[in-house]
Amino acid sequence: MHHFIRQNGTTPTPEQEDTCLILIGSGAAFLDVPRSPQYCASKWAMRGIMHSLRRTAYYYGSRVNVISPWYVHTGILSEEAFAHCKRAGVEFAAAEDAGRCLLRILADGRVNGHSFFVTARKWAEKGFMDLDLEDFGDDALLGEVQEMQICSAPVEAGLIV
Repeated sequence: MHHFIRQNGTTPTPEQEDTCLILIGSGAAFLDVPRSPQYCASKWAMRGIMHSLRRTAYYYGSRVNVISPWYVHTGILSEEAFAHCKRAGVEFAAAEDAGRCLLRILADGRVNGHSFFVTARKWAEKGFMDLDLEDFGDDALLGEVQEMQICSAPVEAGLIV
């Protein structure tokens, strides 16, 4: 936020550059992952950071989103662990789909405060989907509670309340 505000100023204007912070989470922020509570907690934290920044950042002309990949064959796990997952029938997401997801977010200045799930193409033709979980849609009660939550610290009051 410091660098985005330094770059764009504190007064939203049409001349501001489109800046976007994209956090990297994991499908573990949405799905049960047995025997991995610390990992899941850290990935839920990415969602929490995005939630706490998305309105404030947007007020100052920046966007915040999170990409949460499913299993992608990378160096994060040993080859033995990936082999075990494959034997168990796990279908992996493709690294290039994570890149396409990133480009999707960057290309559309309207995308703010969303969680994207990078997954096997079995579940998403493009290899990723907007989970559409971060807002309350038709749930009037939770929408009202959300409004109450942010009314004591409105973003237009600035970063320091």
